[in-house]
Amino acid sequence: MLDSTERNVEAEAAAFGAREAWVEAHLTPSGWIYGSYKDEDAPPVLVAAPSSAVLTVRRHYIVGGATAPRRLSEVRTTRADSARQIIRLLEAFGEPHFNIRTQQVPRVPNVAV
Repeated sequence: MLDSTERNVEAEAAAFGAREAWVEAHLTPSGWIYGSYKDEDAPPVLVAAPSSAVLTVRRHYIVGGATAPRRLSEVRTTRADSARQIIRLLEAFGEPHFNIRTQQVPRVPNVAV
């Protein structure tokens, strides 16, 4: 189910001829695990979040169309009751890395970050 932010992003992308892509990363006690993603002109690939995830980061890329500029946004969803645990894991593993071509991290084409 899409929240209002996601619906607005998708509506804007369709209205302006822009293409949307996104990638999710989940912070766990073992580090970052990459999950669901959507490339520009493909259906989304949905992967369930790990049960041990304490934070999910979804990075949206709106790739500019004829009348739309390129945009980047990020949504963070906490999945733990302890902010201290999230901070400790962020200190240990850093921020997620997006747009890297590996099997664990889906690459979003035509987007330089």
